[in-house]
Amino acid sequence: MNSIERIEIIEGPMSVIYGADALAGVINIITKKSPDGKLDLNARVHEETVGKEYGLSKGIHNESIGVAYAKNKFNTRFDFSKNRFGGFKGDSTGREEAWHPKSQWLGDALVGYQSDKSRVYYRVDYLWEDIYNPGNYGAGGGKSNIALDQHYISKRLMHQVQGAHSFSDKASFTGAFAYTKLFAQDADYNGG
Repeated sequence: MNSIERIEIIEGPMSVIYGADALAGVINIITKKSPDGKLDLNARVHEETVGKEYGLSKGIHNESIGVAYAKNKFNTRFDFSKNRFGGFKGDSTGREEAWHPKSQWLGDALVGYQSDKSRVYYRVDYLWEDIYNPGNYGAGGGKSNIALDQHYISKRLMHQVQGAHSFSDKASFTGAFAYTKLFAQDADYNGG
């Protein structure tokens, strides 16, 4: 999300300028471009209530920072984000949450080259996510002082190489290669 500059939504027959298969519409995602020879820094903080709930452990807390640099035909970009959702109690009773708390750490890096006829880039993205399910007391074999808490932890590493070359006005090549490794873990149960 940090590398997106804007999103264009084109509905109806005007979208055919993007190709014959785009008759119904197009969603065009335009990524940020760094000015040549200048360092581009950005930081963002997003705070939000969930219903009427807000505090250090409630509500939505998202922070991100990014840096990009382009010089001549080369460009690079690095972004880091931390997202925290404190959950939502709603009508739930005990320790149970209607919407479970979630924490995410995200990082990505991009290195690219672009000339008049060619462009190629490598991108790597990393995600660590923990969805927390606080259990109610009495869930551990009928004992009232035991609660089983669950953490659903996922880690994902994505690599992408994409390139294009124009040989002439009538011949060009575009290719992409991607590899994703998911390090999923079973729920971690903690007695509380």
